[in-house]
Amino acid sequence: MSQQRNAAARPQRSAGGQGKSARKHAADHSARNIVLIAVGAVVALSLLGFGAAIAYDRSQQPSSLTAEEFQATAVGGNEARALLVRRHMNENYAGEIWYTSILKYVGDDSTIRLETNLPKEPFGVARAAKICDAVSDYIYGEGRSNARFTRIEVLSIKGETLVSRPDRNTVCTEVRL
Repeated sequence: MSQQRNAAARPQRSAGGQGKSARKHAADHSARNIVLIAVGAVVALSLLGFGAAIAYDRSQQPSSLTAEEFQATAVGGNEARALLVRRHMNENYAGEIWYTSILKYVGDDSTIRLETNLPKEPFGVARAAKICDAVSDYIYGEGRSNARFTRIEVLSIKGETLVSRPDRNTVCTEVRL
């Protein structure tokens, strides 16, 4: 009878030969794998988020000159210098309502001309003055000697000069015909 009691007290093994401890070990192992997979997913998502944050920060920084742009500005390339003005305007004023009025940037040896879709009316002249002031910040600002433009002209949709600034010692003023 004591053998029957001992047999009843021992855990029963399943047909596969595993007892409770083996099943518990397998369950613990599965839970550990699930936790490891979850941790791996969190780390991967964190790294992706960090990479996106780096990409965002880099996109907010002004882009540097390419070798061709630098060379063109060094030897007086008018198109490249106009491109620098356009880049400055885009990086600093793209959110301004008047910015969308600018159609084209054209430079010659001493003058940067901004062709716009503005009419020769008071609100057009007011927007042209803001454009001229923004360009002035770049051309006449500290350390901007590479711009080499000395005169600014903001043109209407018909090609008439709305506002100009002839040099550093003046201000942007309306041009009356």
